[in-house]
Order: sequence, then C-alpha cells, then structure tokens
Amino acid sequence: VIVQPIGVYNEPSLRSANSNTQAALKFVNFRATPVHLWWISFDAKRISYGTVAGHGGKMDMPTYLTHPWVITDDQSEEALGIWFPVPGKGLVVVT
Repeated sequence: VIVQPIGVYNEPSLRSANSNTQAALKFVNFRATPVHLWWISFDAKRISYGTVAGHGGKMDMPTYLTHPWVITDDQSEEALGIWFPVPGKGLVVVT
C-alpha cells in the first residue's frame, strides 16, 4: 500500500501515541539527493534514523501505527512530508 503524506505544517501537533500495533514502512527515495528520516517521539521530538540515498535508495523500517515519520532534504533540512504507518506494510515514495 502506498502511504500518502500529510502536510508538514502538522508537525508541531504530532507525537507518537503508543507502541501497541506493529507495522512496517519501506522508504524509497527517487530524488537525486539523499533524504533524512526522522521519527517523532512520544515527547514530540525528532529522532534521527539516518539517510536514504537518492536515485532509488531504500530503507525498511519496523515501526508502530501511531508513530509519525518526517522526511527532510539531507542538505537543506527542509521538511518534505510526514507519513503515518498503515496496518501491515506500507510504501513511502519520496519524489
């Protein structure tokens, strides 16, 4: 299932709620440059989970349904979107 992002303007109000239901996301970066992956913690802080290379780089991430993820441009640090997991496995396509 392709997961659609929510607007980055939502970030100040987001935080992880619980770790009750496991899920998985696969991040695929089709941009020319790397992107950085951030988990929004229970206290609404960004926690770094590293970079995903450009030109089709991939990263599999085990996670939980209520855990939001932010992707930023690795150089400018501009937020590109926020994604929430879906039940089972979700695909996040970064363009």
